[in-house]
Amino acid sequence: SRVENSPYAVYECAELGVPFVAHDVGGVRDLVNPEDAARTGCLVDPDEEGGLQRALGAALRGGMAAARPRYSASENEARWLAFHAWAAGGARAEAKDAAPPGPGSAPSVSVVVTHA
Repeated sequence: SRVENSPYAVYECAELGVPFVAHDVGGVRDLVNPEDAARTGCLVDPDEEGGLQRALGAALRGGMAAARPRYSASENEARWLAFHAWAAGGARAEAKDAAPPGPGSAPSVSVVVTHA
């Protein structure tokens, strides 16, 4: 896909030290340690004709170093928890002044995620 936001397979490989090859699209580059993107050759320009085949062939012939993740799983988890604690704290402060929802009322939160 040319519109990959954050493929979990790339993140898992980087976190576990498993070499991988992926097209450099969407947010894929954001998952990889910047020093490792060029050093390992794990990210391939999707417009390069034969680029994926070239990178896979090179990896099969000579091996490939694993790219590290941009953020470790523990750091990522800590940031995620901190953000949600911050967001929930603001929501709790606002909810103190609001009347509780009655039966059949609309949900308090709606989340919409779009993908182009």
